[in-house]
Amino acid sequence: MAYAPASHRRTSEDRQQEIVEVVLALAAERGVEAITTALIAERMGLTQGAVFRHFPNKEAIWSAVLDWLKLRLGALFERVEARPVDELERIFLGYMAFIHAYPAMPRLVFSDTFHHAYPALHTQVRDMVAGCEVHFRSLIEEATTEGEAIPGRSAAAATLLLASIQGLAFQSAILNLVDDPRLRGPQLFALWRSCLSR
Repeated sequence: MAYAPASHRRTSEDRQQEIVEVVLALAAERGVEAITTALIAERMGLTQGAVFRHFPNKEAIWSAVLDWLKLRLGALFERVEARPVDELERIFLGYMAFIHAYPAMPRLVFSDTFHHAYPALHTQVRDMVAGCEVHFRSLIEEATTEGEAIPGRSAAAATLLLASIQGLAFQSAILNLVDDPRLRGPQLFALWRSCLSR
């Protein structure tokens, strides 16, 4: 099989990244369900055919957007040297900053597009969210071992922490009830943290 020169492959990768960024901007502005390939092409000054030269179909576009999301959230979960509860706080506040910077993220995760139209994407989103909760639970169990949390609460505490992130994301990016989750997040985490050892 013949391959295009590296420069051509890079150009295609750049264009794919540009399409992902446009989709994120449109999702933040108009919502996920409003996005069409015609709208993407119009925003980029391209024809729909040009968009489809980089992605074979709309599902492939959404898959690339989800890959973008997983890559950035994966970086957020990379472990640093810190006490378990401090690590949980770092991740939680990192989520708040991410939601503020990319309000399209909650719209994507909560969208029917990802959960009904494309079953494979639904599975990936579900597994990603479940993986976050497993990671939280593991850190809470470490905190329990170190005497910072009451035994027997790791599962419920992990669910509550994840629900707090999702709730703030929903209120901020979709309902516009929270102007800046970075300001509300520390208070909410402090309240959650106080419940671990009481």
